[in-house]
Amino acid sequence: MASLAEEQYKAVFEHASDAILLTDDAATIQAVNQAALDMFGYSRKELVGQRINILMNSVDAHFHDDYMKRFFTEGTKRVVGIGRKVVALHKDGHEIAIDISLSETKTDDRHCFIAIIRNIEHLTAAQNELRYSEDRMRRAIQFAEIGIWDWNVQTDALHWSDMIPVLIGYEPGEIDTSFDAFINAIHPDDRDTVMAAINTSLQTGERYDIEHRVIWPDGTVRWLQETGDVIRDTHGKPLNMLGVARDITTLKEAEVARDDHEFHLNEAQYVGKIGHWSWDVDSGQLKWSDEIYRIFGYKPGSIEPTYERFLASLHPDDVERIKHSVDDAFTKGKKHSIDHRILLTNGDVRWVHEEAIAKLDGQGQPLKLMGTVQDITERKEFEAQLVLAKEQAEQANQSKNQFLSRMSHELRTPLNAILGFSQLLNLDDNLTEQQHFSLNEMLKAGDHLTSLIEDILDLSRIEQGELEIKLTGTPANKLLSECVTMMQPLADQSEIMLSCKCSPEEHYVNADPTRLKQILLNLISNAIKYNRPQGSVDIHCGVENGRYRFYIQDTGLGLSEEEIGQLFQPFTRLNNDYAIEGTGIGLVITKHLVELMGGTIHVDSHVGEGTTFWIELTPLDTTSSQT
Repeated sequence: MASLAEEQYKAVFEHASDAILLTDDAATIQAVNQAALDMFGYSRKELVGQRINILMNSVDAHFHDDYMKRFFTEGTKRVVGIGRKVVALHKDGHEIAIDISLSETKTDDRHCFIAIIRNIEHLTAAQNELRYSEDRMRRAIQFAEIGIWDWNVQTDALHWSDMIPVLIGYEPGEIDTSFDAFINAIHPDDRDTVMAAINTSLQTGERYDIEHRVIWPDGTVRWLQETGDVIRDTHGKPLNMLGVARDITTLKEAEVARDDHEFHLNEAQYVGKIGHWSWDVDSGQLKWSDEIYRIFGYKPGSIEPTYERFLASLHPDDVERIKHSVDDAFTKGKKHSIDHRILLTNGDVRWVHEEAIAKLDGQGQPLKLMGTVQDITERKEFEAQLVLAKEQAEQANQSKNQFLSRMSHELRTPLNAILGFSQLLNLDDNLTEQQHFSLNEMLKAGDHLTSLIEDILDLSRIEQGELEIKLTGTPANKLLSECVTMMQPLADQSEIMLSCKCSPEEHYVNADPTRLKQILLNLISNAIKYNRPQGSVDIHCGVENGRYRFYIQDTGLGLSEEEIGQLFQPFTRLNNDYAIEGTGIGLVITKHLVELMGGTIHVDSHVGEGTTFWIELTPLDTTSSQT
């Protein structure tokens, strides 16, 4: 009958939470408890009598017999008496991480071994997860370039991660790990601020959070951000201060660039009197830049801008027009672009220009309106002055034209009488040669004066839009030939060689024959009069690039660029080297007539080389009818 001690031993053995195996010196399992059966998945019958190798993986099983031999012959005890973590094998084949503690005992001069085994699968998994988490944290900190420090307030000892030296310009381990070393790296202008923040955190418990500069050994200035907190004992006494530091130089540079950009933007808005705004339709929130406050007569930030306040600032006569423009922006996708008036708090009326675009949601419903406002009061006042000046100029020009027209008619009546009587007197055979000469000079002067009056009347009719142009198919070659024939006596008298070269076939142009002849005669006579002695005038014509061109080229003194720019201004006389009478309106009339016939006039001139005028008109089919 078993003794009480034996019964107690069996109870402890069987109900122990750890697995227990008993083997002999041949490594044969003699006994197992229930925890061992549960751990390895075998029944007691399946394990007892089996060698311990059944619970080993292939590697450990292979070396186990050799190990046991050395144990008995050499006394090798690598496991006995100590704990060891190994890998065991479950019945179903999966491996189990275990911690085994092996004890040796002797019974009847035989060696026995007691193995106490604990399943450490969960512990191993937790340790692996912890290592993985620590590694992940280490990598994250390294990737984020964050340094960690721990300062013992009592002993002044400082511990920091490898990134802290890097943040102050050193390689890890290159600088002593000390509070003084870190403080010395701080920019001199920032040290007092940093120390004040540290002391405040120690004394009041306020979180340590500061941005400051550091100076690297090579003189480079970098920005760091530090955050930390204080660990205290139960009495509130500071023990440690823990914190992190990271480089924010790039962020600071971006902030400087942003601030600089905002400064210049605000300056540009102030100078240009233009501000930007946004209006949220649902909330009614309106945001203004500083310049819009000033435009509406407020100090920046002095009021809360709202859509209602904006409407109240509008000139009553412009409100509906503005609302209609906003509605079109939301419903028709048009840009909100409008000039309107606003009323300032002091009663002044100002003009502004708004430009805005609408933002819609996925269903086409209005969300926002965003745009700009610019003060255009000065521009509007200038435009009003221009309109007034234009009206006054038009009135003055109308009065001038009426005066010129009236005076021309008034001058022509007595001039006709003078010319008529002069012509009658010139028919008298009793007059002396000198008297005939004087009468001829009088007639020539009268004809010139008549020509001047006609030019003034033409210019007056052109400016008033009263000159009639009758366009028809006009034979270009024939008309030009007539003009050259009419100008030949003047060319002979001035000793100018006059030549004309045109294509033999007749071309027709869309022109008023009478006015085209007036144009050509004016250009040819000018080329003769403003020429060198024994000079030449070359005329040629033809179709070029779909247009019919008349070229009149002389060998005169030529014109400078400045003189060319004044050619078609009325009453301007150029080439003062020539003693030639005129009003300076011939080319002005010519240009108007050419343009009234749908053509253009051009000039090319070089000082000392002569001048070329050419006009372009629309050519017609040679079969066009003529009137």
